[in-house]
Amino acid sequence: MRADLVGVLAVLAASLGLGGCTPSCDQTCRRLFNCEALEVYGMTTDTCTEDCLYQEAVYEDWEDAELREAYKESRRCVADATCEDLAAGVCFDETLYPY
Repeated sequence: MRADLVGVLAVLAASLGLGGCTPSCDQTCRRLFNCEALEVYGMTTDTCTEDCLYQEAVYEDWEDAELREAYKESRRCVADATCEDLAAGVCFDETLYPY
């Protein structure tokens, strides 16, 4: 998997939130795809959103509050970071994205 894609997935876990709100997966993916500094290969906003929703559901099924909060924080990071910061991987969390 390309490092750029890993970075994009890491920031999925991020947000367009205002005042600490967690953005939806759709908002997060649209934010990522609107950043020209990110190179997203082989993924569309639809597949990005589907992957984000799947990961969110997995953490819900596991009833893992720590991972759920880390995932929300990652999506909030995406909302708050600049496109250049996203490309540099500032929102990457190896707990969420070990690859």
